[in-house]
Amino acid sequence: MDDLCGATKQELVVGASEEQESALDCALLDAAELGNIDAVREHLRNGACAAFQRNTDGRSPLIASAANGHANVVGVLLEHGAPWNALDRRGQCAGQYAFRNGHSEIANQILNSGVTAELLFAALEKESRLRPALSATSNEQYISRPVEYKEGDLIDHDQRGVMMMWEKPIMEAHAELLCREKGDVLNIGFGLGLIDTAIQEYHPRIHTIIEAHPDVYRKMLEDGWDKNPGVKIIHARWQDVVNSLPQFDAIFFDTFDDVLHMHEFHKHLPQLLREGGVYSFFNGICPDNFFFHAVACQVLKIQLQELGFYTNFQPMGIECHDDKAWKNVKFRYFEDDTYHFPVVFWQHAPPKFVTVVDTSESPSKICKSQESDGKKQDKAIYPSKHD
Repeated sequence: MDDLCGATKQELVVGASEEQESALDCALLDAAELGNIDAVREHLRNGACAAFQRNTDGRSPLIASAANGHANVVGVLLEHGAPWNALDRRGQCAGQYAFRNGHSEIANQILNSGVTAELLFAALEKESRLRPALSATSNEQYISRPVEYKEGDLIDHDQRGVMMMWEKPIMEAHAELLCREKGDVLNIGFGLGLIDTAIQEYHPRIHTIIEAHPDVYRKMLEDGWDKNPGVKIIHARWQDVVNSLPQFDAIFFDTFDDVLHMHEFHKHLPQLLREGGVYSFFNGICPDNFFFHAVACQVLKIQLQELGFYTNFQPMGIECHDDKAWKNVKFRYFEDDTYHFPVVFWQHAPPKFVTVVDTSESPSKICKSQESDGKKQDKAIYPSKHD
């Protein structure tokens, strides 16, 4: 997924200047606000712009109709090309307003429009409208620049967090999932070694780590990772070695540019994951906007389904709001208090620990849990061994 989340709010608001705001566009906005479907259709026929946003606050006809629960107007605007992902000056989109005002059917309507658009972009191999800010740096640029281990965090050349200690509970949960069968485990992206340290506690049969950055690889050798039992370190970009890798019982993907290359990696998953195995990844896609995050998760779910995999996202409460945790970086790359934990496995050959597969899960489930306080969690389809 690529472009929306990396832009600034000013870049995302496509509102016209005051001189460009036509009376016809303003009339369309007023009609959408009131839910006057006949007037909306007439203004669009007369040339009003469905993508219009008022300069003062960025309010669009789609945002206005979604916020006020006018489903028929929302449908017409989407049909006429109103961008599902346009943000107002507060950084809010139409789907967010619909959910927060209790119009879940409208939010799902917009969500489905976003998913359709993203899948179309993927099919045409064009840039998506979903991209986290960190993905602006290419894989080659990241590898060629120095990184620094600073007070427990891994920071890149531009003072951005590559991996930080607040992620430790997330990584420990991922490791517990990956090591249920104690088979052969592959981790792509060492970073601070949080997940690999946790994996070692479960004594997997083989523990393969792919790490591309020379500074991180050097630190791994200094810390003796090459001497740990069962550990095999591959110092390379995963793209350069993926075709020579064996199959694994569990795979985890967490590279600095994970979103840009995740779709590419998923194409190799059928050759890498054994039947009965489990796959997961660090789910940091658009974490500062629950609606964009929901669209991205649903897109990934559909793409993985096309490859033969079932995907479930389990909400997990996290703590990442302490200002001290972010003191070494320029900006926060995760804002929410809920992490949507991905669990992926073969549809025809699930892991032994899977007890229930809920194929009826709706996209809105992710949106609603993202709006929660992170305390209430759904029952997992994969019961913990500690349950």
